[in-house]
Amino acid sequence: MTTLALAISGILVPGGQIQVDISGLTPGEPTFLLGSEELGSQCSSRTAPICADLQSPTVISQGTPLGTGATLSLTLPSTGGTYYLQAISSIEASEVYILDVQGVALISGMAIVCDVDLVDIGVEHFEAPADIIRINGYESGALVVGYDEDPAVPDPGQIFATTWLYAASAPNCDGLTWTAETINSVGSMEHCVVRGPEESDLKADGVIPSTCQSI
Repeated sequence: MTTLALAISGILVPGGQIQVDISGLTPGEPTFLLGSEELGSQCSSRTAPICADLQSPTVISQGTPLGTGATLSLTLPSTGGTYYLQAISSIEASEVYILDVQGVALISGMAIVCDVDLVDIGVEHFEAPADIIRINGYESGALVVGYDEDPAVPDPGQIFATTWLYAASAPNCDGLTWTAETINSVGSMEHCVVRGPEESDLKADGVIPSTCQSI
């Protein structure tokens, strides 16, 4: 039974950064992190008699560990798709880790312009569309206004777009805490950002997800 294992943290979007944690390393044993777009079998003299479960893999990282764990930062490919990772040495190989890199509409910015009880909000997001961009305003721990918008499409050659909400009703606009969320086809939230004075309270009370990123 293999002790080598991979764990991934981060948002799986094209060009995004993820953290790869490798556990179960054998100190002093040269180890390789491999990546491929296909499953298969590849045997190398550097890891014999252990063969990789990947077709024509690329060596992403290699080294001789001093301890039993290592952490790497990895930039995902610039296009969506399914990718495979595996850690391997001449002693053992980890299970293959499947990276399903989707075009999640990752929010990168939010502009808020208040005019008394009206608001203009621009939400900048990654090119691949969510089904809905949801914009909510909160006050005193409660939802005050909420809007669902169709995502904008980037200009030719661009990878980000900005979805705008114009002249929407927003009582006490300057005092509201705003969130923007990407919602997928089954109604699940994929990414959330928040800005406003009640951010911490809304998270603590479970009104908005604790993972909602301050922006």
